Amino acid sequence: MRPVRIGLFAEPVADLESPDINVLYAECLARLQTSDGAVLRGGAFVSALEQAGEVSRLDHQILSLVFEALAANPGAHLSCNISPYTLADPVAWDRIVHAIATHTDLASRLTLEITESAPLDEISAVGDRLRQVQTSGCRIALDDFGSGYARFHRLCHVDVHWDVVKIDRKYLTDLSNTSSGRVSLVSMISLAECLAPLVVVEGIENQQNLAVARSAGAQFGQGWLFENGALGGWRDIDPSLRDRITASRAMRAAAVVCSGSASAIGKRMALARSQQCSLSARRLLA
Repeated sequence: MRPVRIGLFAEPVADLESPDINVLYAECLARLQTSDGAVLRGGAFVSALEQAGEVSRLDHQILSLVFEALAANPGAHLSCNISPYTLADPVAWDRIVHAIATHTDLASRLTLEITESAPLDEISAVGDRLRQVQTSGCRIALDDFGSGYARFHRLCHVDVHWDVVKIDRKYLTDLSNTSSGRVSLVSMISLAECLAPLVVVEGIENQQNLAVARSAGAQFGQGWLFENGALGGWRDIDPSLRDRITASRAMRAAAVVCSGSASAIGKRMALARSQQCSLSARRLLA
């Protein structure tokens, strides 16, 4: 099973009071298509690239695809993940800054989501680096707040003015089934509001999740309950990334993990490509 192409799926961050109408932005999630037609989520390969010190190549290629989508969909607001390993590498981060600087007309519709796979408080001048892209009009989001290294006590030592904080899905899907769990979700929302003006609850997969998030005071949410779809078409993956991912243990153990069959996903990709607009982007344009 060898990865040959990369594509993006858009998952909207929706206003919980009117999720079918108001979308804050759509997150662009990377997917790989293998030589045998399987489609893999990012979890099957991102951590392997981080461990190998090559995740910045993936981040840069995904950012390039997002800029293509922004240019093709003038009303869309999109986001993509950036690894803290990319943020910590001065050369890799300069490539990200340069890419944004060359697309200043699109930057105001872009949000960079910084993931929690490494401690931000150990990155030199992290605040200055993030402000570099914020001055171009780009928003900065903290992903998976409350999980991994994205815990409140660590973030208190990080001089960053976050635009968006996204609460890790476990606070909704795993903990909200009990009264104490629901209190934890309310507390996490309150803490997140101390860090950013916009707070998103992740993991909304059904109507019950939606009701719990609303009752906890969440304004925005994200999850499979909301409409999502392919964004643009497949692109050839960077050869060095392809070889590294193929060699990784995670890749060898991976299975088809996207919803639906590989052929069904391929049809959705083709439909989005022919219409030059994803389902989520069309809602943003409405």
